[in-house]
Amino acid sequence: MGSFFSSSSSETEPEVELDEDGNPIPPPPKIEIFDHNAVRHCLDEQVGEALKNKLGYETDYYDLKIKLVVMAVASLFALLGQFLDKIFPSMPFPENRYYVGFCVLMYFVASGFLQILYSLGEENLMWKSVSHSETGITLLLKVVMEYTSDKYEVTFEYYNGDDKDNKQSVTETWDIGNYFDKHGNVHVYGIETAVINMHKKIVKSKIKKTQ
Repeated sequence: MGSFFSSSSSETEPEVELDEDGNPIPPPPKIEIFDHNAVRHCLDEQVGEALKNKLGYETDYYDLKIKLVVMAVASLFALLGQFLDKIFPSMPFPENRYYVGFCVLMYFVASGFLQILYSLGEENLMWKSVSHSETGITLLLKVVMEYTSDKYEVTFEYYNGDDKDNKQSVTETWDIGNYFDKHGNVHVYGIETAVINMHKKIVKSKIKKTQ
């Protein structure tokens, strides 16, 4: 990973934190800080949780359902082409070559459709919300974290309701070392605060636009 891990060698185990009511906050998640994938996954998860739990956004499952259906169809054609001679023993290869070819073609069509969806704005997309019940904002979370990098780039793309043509964005680059200690404990409150502060820029932008 990056060089941020070495800067916290003198830290001690974190003390128990208290919430606004004086109640102990549950221990933060703990990860292996030298595992790039674990760090990336943890940050992605915590940012998404902050958007849902602190800002009231809800996950949009519609696009996910479409992709799952397309993936299931692609897998079905792949399995059908693989075991066609066993499903229809009266029509062994090469007599069934045209049917096998059709299954292969449909598999690549379905896979190509998924690639088209990815290229049309879903690159680096980690999470998408439905329209917020109060603000009417639809928000897309996109992140970039290069391998061995100690920087985490967060982008909130947003638009009002279904007005995708007027999509805007807010981007920040975070220093990963600000959200983990040397023991791998995650600074959840710090991530939540960073997410909330980013979201304030969206709200301010919306207010200026309506004035």
